[in-house]
Amino acid sequence: MISLLLLCVSVSQLTASVSTDPSRGYSTVLTFEDPVVINTEAGSYPVFQGIPLRYAAGEPVRPSLTLFIPVPDGAAPELSYSAASYRSTGITLSQARTPAIEGEGLAAMEIDADPLPPEERHVVFNGIIPLAGTRVAMVTVYPVAGERGSTFASRIDIHLQWDPVPGGISIENHPLLRHIAPEDCLYWRNSTDSAAESIFWGKPWARIAVENTGGYTVSGNDLAAAGCEITGSPSASLRLFTGPGLMFSDDPADSHELSEVAVAVNDLDNDGIFDGDDYIEFFGRGLSRWEVSDQDVLRLQHRYATHNVYWLTWGSENGRRIDGISGQPDSSPAWGNSILTDLWLREEHIWMPHHEGTTGWIWETISEGQTITETFQVSGSGNSSIAISVVTDEYQSRTVAVYINGTHVLTDTWSGSGSRILMADSLQLSGSCTIEIELVEDAGEGILGLASIQVIHPDQPGDLTGTALFPSREKTGRYNFSASGVSSNCSAYSISDFNSPELITGTEFAGGELEFSYSADTLSALILMDSGDWMAPDTIISSNPGRLVGTVLDGDRLIVVHPSLYNGIFGIETLSSMQGHNPVVATTTEIYDEFGQGVADPGAIRSAVRWGMDDWSGGLSGVILTGDGHYDFLGHATTQPVMIPPWIKLMTSNSSCVDDMYIMVHEDALLPEVPIARIPVDNLSQLGTCTAKLLAYNDDRNSGTWMNRALIVADDEWGQGPAWNETYHTLNSELITEEVLPRWVSREKFYLIEYPWPPGPLNPDGPHPEKPEARESFIDTFNEGFLFLLYQGHGAADQIAHEVMMLGEDVSTFVNGHRLPVSFWGTCDVGHFDNPGSDAISETLIYHPAGGCISSVAATRGTYGSANYQYFRSVIDSLCFHQDLTVGDAVWHSKLAFAGSYGSNNKYYVLFGYPDMPLPLPASDGSIILSDDTLWSGELNTVSGNGFQSDGLAFIEILESSSNVIYTCLGGAQIPYIKYGGTAYSGSQLVEGGEFSIDCFIPVQSMIGSMARAAALALSSQFAVSGAFDPADLALGTPQGGDLEGPSVNMWIRGYEGIEHPQLTGDITLEAELTDSSGICLLGGSGKELNLFVDGNGNNVSSYFSYNRGSSITGKLMYTLQSMSTGEHTLILWSVDGLGNSSMDTLTISILEDSDLDITEALVYPNPGNGRRCFSFRISEDAQVTVSIFTVAGTRIEDLTQICSQGYNQILWNGLDHDGDPVASGPYIYKINAEALGTSVFSRTTEEFGILAVIRED
Repeated sequence: MISLLLLCVSVSQLTASVSTDPSRGYSTVLTFEDPVVINTEAGSYPVFQGIPLRYAAGEPVRPSLTLFIPVPDGAAPELSYSAASYRSTGITLSQARTPAIEGEGLAAMEIDADPLPPEERHVVFNGIIPLAGTRVAMVTVYPVAGERGSTFASRIDIHLQWDPVPGGISIENHPLLRHIAPEDCLYWRNSTDSAAESIFWGKPWARIAVENTGGYTVSGNDLAAAGCEITGSPSASLRLFTGPGLMFSDDPADSHELSEVAVAVNDLDNDGIFDGDDYIEFFGRGLSRWEVSDQDVLRLQHRYATHNVYWLTWGSENGRRIDGISGQPDSSPAWGNSILTDLWLREEHIWMPHHEGTTGWIWETISEGQTITETFQVSGSGNSSIAISVVTDEYQSRTVAVYINGTHVLTDTWSGSGSRILMADSLQLSGSCTIEIELVEDAGEGILGLASIQVIHPDQPGDLTGTALFPSREKTGRYNFSASGVSSNCSAYSISDFNSPELITGTEFAGGELEFSYSADTLSALILMDSGDWMAPDTIISSNPGRLVGTVLDGDRLIVVHPSLYNGIFGIETLSSMQGHNPVVATTTEIYDEFGQGVADPGAIRSAVRWGMDDWSGGLSGVILTGDGHYDFLGHATTQPVMIPPWIKLMTSNSSCVDDMYIMVHEDALLPEVPIARIPVDNLSQLGTCTAKLLAYNDDRNSGTWMNRALIVADDEWGQGPAWNETYHTLNSELITEEVLPRWVSREKFYLIEYPWPPGPLNPDGPHPEKPEARESFIDTFNEGFLFLLYQGHGAADQIAHEVMMLGEDVSTFVNGHRLPVSFWGTCDVGHFDNPGSDAISETLIYHPAGGCISSVAATRGTYGSANYQYFRSVIDSLCFHQDLTVGDAVWHSKLAFAGSYGSNNKYYVLFGYPDMPLPLPASDGSIILSDDTLWSGELNTVSGNGFQSDGLAFIEILESSSNVIYTCLGGAQIPYIKYGGTAYSGSQLVEGGEFSIDCFIPVQSMIGSMARAAALALSSQFAVSGAFDPADLALGTPQGGDLEGPSVNMWIRGYEGIEHPQLTGDITLEAELTDSSGICLLGGSGKELNLFVDGNGNNVSSYFSYNRGSSITGKLMYTLQSMSTGEHTLILWSVDGLGNSSMDTLTISILEDSDLDITEALVYPNPGNGRRCFSFRISEDAQVTVSIFTVAGTRIEDLTQICSQGYNQILWNGLDHDGDPVASGPYIYKINAEALGTSVFSRTTEEFGILAVIRED
């Protein structure tokens, strides 16, 4: 893995001003100082201050800076540049090249990639790309160019010019590009077409779904039974439409449109009115079908849907009708007695997306020496051929033999992975046949997968009625055809154009034989239809499509939601509106109908995004996909529905899953055009939880010290396999913590290198050891709540770090409540959401009701540690120093800023959650004042603050001095880092007139030095203001002496104060009051911490102590003990004061056998909503149940109590508080408490908590 040292600065710091008329061009001068050369085992590469590195598999790692310069629509910019003042890069070793990634999750490994040449030019005009509703010239600058990489241009002059165009707008007015484009640029809005109309609008419609290709008939009675009011309409007004019946391509600009289909309307009484017995006939195409292309017959398939859709309307313009072409038998040569037809055999049971490029699914797999056996039936007889589609997963050579009815028909030997067609011709097949496919030999340990079998065989035309026939693959020209064994009702049609079928007229029927002539060209297709061949559609539904196009004319957010989630989207829509956005909600069904012509396909959603960007006034500038998704779109292996499909690209090494494809919607799109996010929920309960968390997060009453804390987490040195020197996770975390995060943010480091390896010898080739202490500590730390979390290291969808720092199942133990961080996962696959039947960690964190995260940013596939570092460095820098940016903005901006690594790394990152929420960072206007700018240990120190809000409560924290430490890896490499000091003081004081002052006793045990920290966060009902003196000097003071006793301690169990030996059930909370004139030592470490011993096992509980308001001598401890075993337990609280005096207090408790009373399936509906609510749940036995509703500040506003029986129950709430008043809009906490009936001395109870949201509509 390539380590990285990067000091990000803005582009403006690299440029010299050049006067240019912004309506006609852009000019700049870039200057570069000498780089830092990074030497690794893989080679060397240069790092320039402020320049991202480009990571592309096989290429040398090179700095590359991408400029985005808005240009007028239709402009043809011309680029010129000059490079000068060349200097040495200082590289003397071989150049490091970006490796490829093989595998996924914790098994992902970097392997050598085939070498690719670097860019030879210093400046490259990548073209004009669509971006955020305008056109942008993309220019990439390479200070180092050419293969050798030994020199760099220290000055590059760039000029981009075009013909002047008026109407430009200052880039500062663009909501998305103002942080990306150079200063003083102009941009030009793309023209919009808000006059677009939908063919659906204002008409009645019948939605007709068909699975198979052939002729269909639908009667007036059929339509009436489906609720269509069609009878009595003019027969001439019946019109039928359909789409192309194809999957959308990966072309960003691909779009599908409805086309009218010619039909036959059979008006039985010729009265011109469509009656119940009247019927239409049409030819429908299945999504899985044969089509002819230049005399070749190809099999088309669809990954996302099984049925094609036809749309029937009536009552307006006249529709198209099936025409006729002359086919009277003539002097043309006879075709013959048979025609080739196709038998298609395919089943889909095994997902192999890396190697199967049609749907990603195959039928069956075998290993060396094994055989696949299948049977099929051939109706005719004669010279046949067979085409077997197989896939292989390894590059080594293999040999396959095929037998039919025991006869060897082919042997094929080849090398390479992927798809291959095994062909055998001149086979004599008839009746029942058995095919055997044997993997005779494989040079590796690969498998052979069967995808499909195509049998091409001759048959009598009269035996193939109702089947599409393709004569052109045999011969072209005009021929006389004969079909025997058919009835006199049999007709022949040309279906070369399925939407314009033609009835062949002039046919002759005699003696059970139909004769006609027909001209076959390279695209010809025929179908013979006898009486029994006309099929009924699979479904007919009365429908009202057309709500979107031509009706919705403006908006800036598109919220795409699965229909099953539609009733729960109101809260998110309302939140978006409250933030000043103009959201448009559309269901996937609506989008599939209007943009996919009724067929499910992610390309339809992409087309809807394009419509919003091109047609809405103001233009779409954000997309929210509401719903989870997985790769089993058609339910081959699971019954879990797909809410919104993931965009998975087949036949790639990692079957790449990239949600950004939804927002790359115009020709030449190379990068995501607007921000996008996915709310990964599967049901209304999960969506309700997400919404309630969002509303609580957005509430001013949700403030707390967590808003000013950042958690930086780093993996240790042992990576995949024998890698014992991976230093970069910790080093990169240090760079972000110390160089990017502002000093007024409270920073906490969680480094796995600080947790011990298990005892005993370690083998780099053996099993990877775990660190259970780290896992337990991480859960406890996470539960404290943070503004954001950044992890850099190894990961998988359900596990963080090889040492098991966290598992997916641990999310259920998170109880951080409303203290919800944004989590950034700089690792592989933690966002791998597209596996059916399981959710990735990044997903479960979002909808976990007792805490988790407000949003997560994680990768769906394997990524590079070095590229992750520079990407998340940019994201965090953007959020901390541009507080007007939302998380969605920052995620999107950083993908553009590091465009050089987009295709290989950053495209895999998905924002899970609501995107339009900024980090709730406090203002940084506060200042901390220390006497003589110094803290003194062993003494009272006066700490003052000013510049805070006029009133509030300041939370003050003082840390002892940090220290520089060095960790030695298992492999001998060293990691230098700063270890933060422990907490010397934690308390609070009132803010009055923007100021506060407090005396704080700093323990004499504190580490002295120049890296201490004194900080405060002041909170009030509307404001949060932070300030810090960091770093601060902490010097050795002069203790006064006289204090020779340890702290005075009073300890009890909450609710049992004064009871010496309480008897308890369930989880309990220990409370204690501690007093000492020399303060309480909370620093951590032996002899410097508040330690709770439970039956002799100690636990540092210092972080759960806080001094009383304004005090430096008295404070309170609150600590929850969970899952204690039944029986007697001894609790000893050992405390030390600030001069080293210690004391102990002991409490004995008894834990009784816990109740088996359980509450399950707890749900409130609707959530969010207004007015009446229903709380539903199941209880394991009869109980008295009370539902209590609280504000987020803890005020109880209502209690609802009733006796409930074992099983399913409901309790209704009218939406009013104790006083009978409607409750205000906002988030609320509810508690469902059940007490088992029949209990005596000791009650058996259980509780469930959740969040509900009230949205008043008045």
